[in-house]
Amino acid sequence: MTDFDPYNANRRIYRFCNREQTLRTLTMGDHVTHVCLNLKGNKGKVSKKLKAVTDYLNTGIATDLYTEKLEKAVEDVKNSEFWGEEYRAMTLFEIDARDEGRAEGRAEGRAESSIMIAENLIRLGMNTLEDIARVTNLPLETVKELAEKKTA
Repeated sequence: MTDFDPYNANRRIYRFCNREQTLRTLTMGDHVTHVCLNLKGNKGKVSKKLKAVTDYLNTGIATDLYTEKLEKAVEDVKNSEFWGEEYRAMTLFEIDARDEGRAEGRAEGRAESSIMIAENLIRLGMNTLEDIARVTNLPLETVKELAEKKTA
């Protein structure tokens, strides 16, 4: 199950089975079907129940008896003395993962910014490569490579 479309075809369900590449009717005979449920997809027929579940997972709004039961089960888990701690721990794990991703993004942004500053300083002919490396906190080798690209 994904909350993005991994194949960019806007389908609700992607089904894959083991088939021979050129003789499409020749299968492995194992009757295995791999299913990818795309929560954001709109194309393809699905049962009303599955549509209600995907809509519920997208919006958090229960629209039928099945999703109302699902919502109640989730609330029971959240409020359970036994399972509630596990639920909260998973939420904390997800928060940590999000924060880690943001930190990585900020670090990548700083690195890209340092490279842009170094490129501009090189282009303007300001300072030595050693000074540019020191100012931008980039390795001298990286600054030298940037300078070589500018002269190439």
